Amino acid sequence: HQIAERAGVSPATASETLIGIERREWVEVRGAGPSKERRLVNPRALLDAWSSYQTSVKPKPVRHFYVRSTTPPDLQRRIDHACETYGVPYEFADITAGQIHTPYLSSLSQVFCRIPARGDMQAMLASIDARPVREGWNLGVHEIPSDSELRFRERIDDFWVADPLQTYLDLLQAGGRAKELAQHLRAEKLEA
Repeated sequence: HQIAERAGVSPATASETLIGIERREWVEVRGAGPSKERRLVNPRALLDAWSSYQTSVKPKPVRHFYVRSTTPPDLQRRIDHACETYGVPYEFADITAGQIHTPYLSSLSQVFCRIPARGDMQAMLASIDARPVREGWNLGVHEIPSDSELRFRERIDDFWVADPLQTYLDLLQAGGRAKELAQHLRAEKLEA
């Protein structure tokens, strides 16, 4: 029940997932019934399977915007301030989050974030003068259905950032040098 609550899924879904993980012998099991205890003993195999699945799934769409800004860090500060002002929860994602967790690339030209799709999101974007564009964008927004998808975000250097696992999975689906950053993040944060 605790896992289901934390993950935002039904107890039945959590139970079926745990049974599948047990079958693959990725966990060690003690006891039975409601007091059964499970301890992950093969995190690498679990992460490899999850990674394989993630690379086979079509990436979620990203809305592209242009915001007049001097640098990506400046844009990140503006987004954080505007989200705070309008009460909009957010998290930096993809390459932006990867660079915050484990800097690897020499520079970034775009900022990615995840924001719940609702009216105050539009007001927040308008406040930073984010204009929808097809080319020449510097802000990529993943619209998510609800705040609950941000439940594992972390506050790092005054910014809300996707947790390292979510960031890793995002990077596996991104283009460019994102896969290199994903491997760096995995080595430095997930397997350290």
